[in-house]
Amino acid sequence: MNGRPLLLLTAAALAAAGCAMPGPERAAVNAATIPSSAAAPAVVVTHHDDGGLLISFSSDAAFDFGSAALKPSFEPQLVYVAALVMQVGQGAVSVAAYTDNVGAADFNEVLSEQRAQRVAAFLITQGVAPERLVTTGWGAQQPRATNATAAGRRLNRRIELLANPGVQQPLQ
Repeated sequence: MNGRPLLLLTAAALAAAGCAMPGPERAAVNAATIPSSAAAPAVVVTHHDDGGLLISFSSDAAFDFGSAALKPSFEPQLVYVAALVMQVGQGAVSVAAYTDNVGAADFNEVLSEQRAQRVAAFLITQGVAPERLVTTGWGAQQPRATNATAAGRRLNRRIELLANPGVQQPLQ
């Protein structure tokens, strides 16, 4: 499921609600201004050889069960994520959300899409250019672990961002 049109509607709704939309994105962020990973302990960052990043975190850290509303306590960690994304450059950023298999599949797919869109909308408020972002809600597809155990289901509830420095079209 591709939520790009909904993401643009979300950005427009934020603007209409009086939220300040950022100006043009900076080409690079001074590394000294990026908080240390200790400031974002729930965020796991994997550096790729091409300069890209895979950024992942648990949906449980960012959202309450069954909700697409960001926890205010997680917003500082998303500020860190936005700084990392802007440091990568001007390439595409894929925001993918996943759930476990508890509940109806269609509910999980919609919930995961809403969560991906909410993360992307937050990144926009931090200066990430909206045209760089594409959101995808995978629901319970592509599990990382078994859904037969509570620990496995916890691993499957996640958000992953793939930031590519040179790829100009968002990845699906």
